[in-house]
Amino acid sequence: MMGARNVAACYAMWQELPHPAFRLLVGMALQSLDEASSKGRPPRVWYGGQDALVEMVGRTRSTAYAALSTLKETGAIVLVDNGRQGHRAVYKLALDPMAQGPGSRTLQGPETRTEGSGKSDLKGPGSRTPRNH
Repeated sequence: MMGARNVAACYAMWQELPHPAFRLLVGMALQSLDEASSKGRPPRVWYGGQDALVEMVGRTRSTAYAALSTLKETGAIVLVDNGRQGHRAVYKLALDPMAQGPGSRTLQGPETRTEGSGKSDLKGPGSRTPRNH
């Protein structure tokens, strides 16, 4: 299933976010998988691009990037892979019901590494040159 449970988790865990950031998170949740796919694609991971960010927020590019920054700062999303020429950034959504929510200083983001392996459970190289977003 695509996104229905993720959206419900957004409302349960992140409803106190500012409107543009919450709208962006819900859009990302709607476009990500609820559960891992049979082909090994992980759940709660968003692979969208810059145009999708702007479209989901419904305003300017600067508003979209401000909302994205808010999501990263609050721990609602975690950058898994930096975007670069020809490749989109990849974000993991913090929709784990075991997380404590946005009001807590001890919020734990989603785990992006497999236990004991030291490698990402997502495909692609682990090191990238950071971009300013």
